[in-house]
Amino acid sequence: MNINENIKAIRTAKNLSQKELAEKLNITSSAYNQIESGRNDITHKRLQQIAEVFEMSVVEIIEYGNEEKIDKELFEKMKYTVFKLR
Repeated sequence: MNINENIKAIRTAKNLSQKELAEKLNITSSAYNQIESGRNDITHKRLQQIAEVFEMSVVEIIEYGNEEKIDKELFEKMKYTVFKLR
């Protein structure tokens, strides 16, 4: 699964609608839908906001549903090349 699919799966598991999550992030439902569908790149800042709403770490969102775990130290070193910071 990719990060957008992970976010959708977690949102669904937490019984949140797209509208509810968008409200918690202070964005429109349309803007949130574009993130979840992969039409817009997700910024590191936005991913951190989503993680806070989910009460998870960014790494946990990335790893969600994946049996292979990410080396957290390596992730911290590489996160700025993985995410487009704006």
